[in-house]
Amino acid sequence: MRDIQVRFHTELFWTPKAVRENDVCIMDIASTMFSGKQLLQINMCRIALKVTYLSDISAVDGKRILLTYYEGKPHKDAGRYTRLQWPPIGTLPKSWWSLWKQFLQQWCGSALQISHPLGRWYREAEVLTCCRFFLLDRRLLMQKTEDEWVEFPSWTSRTRTRFRCDAHAFDELDLLEHVKVVDVTFRNTCIYVIAQASPVFVDSTNSPRVRSFQDLYRDISPDLQRIMGTVQWPSPHELVDIVDSIRQGTAIGVSDGSVRTTEGRA
Repeated sequence: MRDIQVRFHTELFWTPKAVRENDVCIMDIASTMFSGKQLLQINMCRIALKVTYLSDISAVDGKRILLTYYEGKPHKDAGRYTRLQWPPIGTLPKSWWSLWKQFLQQWCGSALQISHPLGRWYREAEVLTCCRFFLLDRRLLMQKTEDEWVEFPSWTSRTRTRFRCDAHAFDELDLLEHVKVVDVTFRNTCIYVIAQASPVFVDSTNSPRVRSFQDLYRDISPDLQRIMGTVQWPSPHELVDIVDSIRQGTAIGVSDGSVRTTEGRA
């Protein structure tokens, strides 16, 4: 960054916040165990998985890291999705994923058990890694879009955690206040519930005092802070062209001065 004279004003960065008690940034832990190229490789694996906090990769009961993320699989394999648009980074070497597994084992042991389990959810926190699956008694529900839900039938009348994949529409939306949030895995054309929780919410008690203009930015709603979610990332080769143009001094930034009225910022 020094070579191309790029400066970051960190006081105006939007940064995601912890969503649960005992939640921690993945890279804060990684930086206590690794450095240099190894830390870079772990961070690239984190970006590939599109996660930031421990809560992004842990089971909803907060007790362990999900095998899906340990194995470097995408959100959809855990029944989740991200609300952010992450930059494309391509396919990473297998040795990097081996290092990622080594890191998680050093952190949580071979059983991936979290030593200080995650606690209650913060009421005002913006959840960026969201669960799609929910349990209503013995009925497995999935939220496809904001307004569209489907239901998966149980494997038998007795099973509570095994479901068939042939979904049908679910429109009893008045029952959603009674659901549990769940993690799932997919095996042999079946869906298995592997963890479940009934979220309990608590107000955050660690909000710092407002002392400057930057603090006012910090305290506005997350959806106004967040810009990553609206970025249309260029393709990998276009990113290389942009960096080359910056280095050569031929890059030009252009703004038409317009305002996105639906988002309240330029």
